[in-house]
Amino acid sequence: QVADIVKTGDPRQCEKVKDIVIEGISYQKMCEGNIYLNLAQEKADLSYCDKLDNTMYPIELCKSSVLAQKVSTATSQTVCDTAGSDTLKNACLFQYWSLAASKQNDVKLCSAIPNPQGVNACKDNFYTRMLAEGKQVNCSLFSTELVGDCKTFLNILGNKTKSSTGCLSLSSPFMQEACIQRIENAL
Repeated sequence: QVADIVKTGDPRQCEKVKDIVIEGISYQKMCEGNIYLNLAQEKADLSYCDKLDNTMYPIELCKSSVLAQKVSTATSQTVCDTAGSDTLKNACLFQYWSLAASKQNDVKLCSAIPNPQGVNACKDNFYTRMLAEGKQVNCSLFSTELVGDCKTFLNILGNKTKSSTGCLSLSSPFMQEACIQRIENAL
């Protein structure tokens, strides 16, 4: 019954299940939450996230998801101006500039990220992508935390008996994924 109401996209219809509460969960709140989440995604509109109850459906998570969706097609960082909180805005700017650096193949764009950790993470992602694509990368370009991973990555690829199990020793999940991808492409 709730699923059919959710398909209508009309939160007012959720009143039909207002008296149903199972294990402390209000079906009306669940119904409304699902509709607002769907509308936020479909319309790429953060205002629907503000209508969530923040218990069953975290508002910040909804906004983060909508912003990520908007960033993927944005032509300007101003898309992040609507983020609301500084945390969301910084995450949005990180996503925007990381994507721009990747699309334009220009690591210098990472410098536009407002915090040093974000700049380093963007650069690390950029250089990891280059490694995954088989391009030459100087390991000293990585942040201090990933220089060792880069060297290990290159050693694994230089080994005659390439094995993806060695990739799991890398501390960065992105580096692990790039390593496995390169080995699978080499086989």
